[in-house]
Amino acid sequence: MSQKLDQDQLTPTSKDEGSAEEVKKDFKGLLGSIKHFLAELLDIRQNTDREATMEAIIADIPFKGHTSWILVCSIFIASVGLNANSTAVVIGAMLISPLMGPILGIGMSIAINDIDTLRRSLKNFAVMVFLSVLTAYLFFVLFPLRDESSELLARTAPDIRDVLIAFFGGLALVIARAKKGTIASVIFGVAIATALMPPLCTVGFGLAIGNISYAGGAMYLFIINTIFIALATFLVLKLLQFPMVRYANSKRRRFIARVASVVAVLVMVPAGYTFYKVFEESRYMIQAKQLISETIAVYQFKGPGRYMDNLTDINYNDDGESTIELVTMGNEVIPDNVIDTWRVQKNQYSRLKNTDLKIVQGGRDDSEEKFNYVNELYESKKAELLTKDERIRILEAEVASLSELTMGQIPFNQISAEARTNYDNLAGLGFAYTIMTNFEKMDTIPVFEVKWKESAPPSRIEEESKKLNEWLKLRLNDNRIQVKQMSTE
Repeated sequence: MSQKLDQDQLTPTSKDEGSAEEVKKDFKGLLGSIKHFLAELLDIRQNTDREATMEAIIADIPFKGHTSWILVCSIFIASVGLNANSTAVVIGAMLISPLMGPILGIGMSIAINDIDTLRRSLKNFAVMVFLSVLTAYLFFVLFPLRDESSELLARTAPDIRDVLIAFFGGLALVIARAKKGTIASVIFGVAIATALMPPLCTVGFGLAIGNISYAGGAMYLFIINTIFIALATFLVLKLLQFPMVRYANSKRRRFIARVASVVAVLVMVPAGYTFYKVFEESRYMIQAKQLISETIAVYQFKGPGRYMDNLTDINYNDDGESTIELVTMGNEVIPDNVIDTWRVQKNQYSRLKNTDLKIVQGGRDDSEEKFNYVNELYESKKAELLTKDERIRILEAEVASLSELTMGQIPFNQISAEARTNYDNLAGLGFAYTIMTNFEKMDTIPVFEVKWKESAPPSRIEEESKKLNEWLKLRLNDNRIQVKQMSTE
């Protein structure tokens, strides 16, 4: 009886253990199915034609004959498109340009330890760059219209997006090249996305107008694209296990392997450093724009003042001497305690702590100084504005704002009409701001120049001058106003 009870008690436990084993088997089967599905979905080794891929890349390396003329023509077309600010023309030029060949050759030769192909690729790469820059330079030197279009200016300063586009564009290009039956549409799409040609055209443009910063920024962008496309080629061919070039001489084989490894490191280290620098700058810009959106962009001006977002100047410097300069216009001055609060908010951002926050603004009597500042700032920042129409619109808005500001301060037409009615001997009236100093501080004094009728006696002129001075101070609510007699010379 006791033995039977014990057996009855053990039976449910055995069933539970059996159910757990079945669940484990089902779970392992599910994982296995998912793994098999993903392997079939993402595996690119099965459909790779290694020999055809290598032959196609090697065939595209040389720049001579037809290829050279195609490059020259495509550079001319791209230069015209950039000059005319036409995106469609630039895209058309990129579709026919043969710029990818030597870059893929560099990546492949490093991946398979082929020193001869590496040498040929580097030589043709140098020829390609020289021919492209020379063609663009000659075009912009000889062509009479050399406007700084937004298409040109967009290629003078790389950011994190350019790095990502170059790397993933390179991956797509090599994968498409390696597939049996090359996907031509992918190759065309990568040629457009990575945009190798426009930076070279911009280098020629910068040299043609003598702007070294344009040329340097564009060449930097081109080098970034080149490095990351070559890096993507290297990684994909290593993943696909392309066969290494074999050398009969073991000493030469080891030497070539070392050279290829050194070149690979030389490519990867700058690529990693460039990515880090551009990534850090991108994070800084994000925090700077967030600070602006949370401070001055939402500040409520009581008067006609306004924040000039188009004149915002963010200068990032990785040595810690970065600046954020914001510009306001109008009568109203932002209180110092508000600006101090913004600086406290700035220090709450990890990447903005050492940044100098500058607020450029003015009071009611510095219209001329503000106009001069806006003019200088406009000249220095016009390269960063999008189009000529945008530059004209912004400048006209500033001139109109300053004109309204001046008219609001001294209603000269109304004052002159009232003065002529009240003073019979008044023959003429002038007005101007005069900057004066006692060598300790400077001030802007409103000065009225008065011309009296020649028939008026001197005693009458002296009396009416005093009355006019007192009336103007009362009328304009400004005790600094001065009245002086207009010179008769």
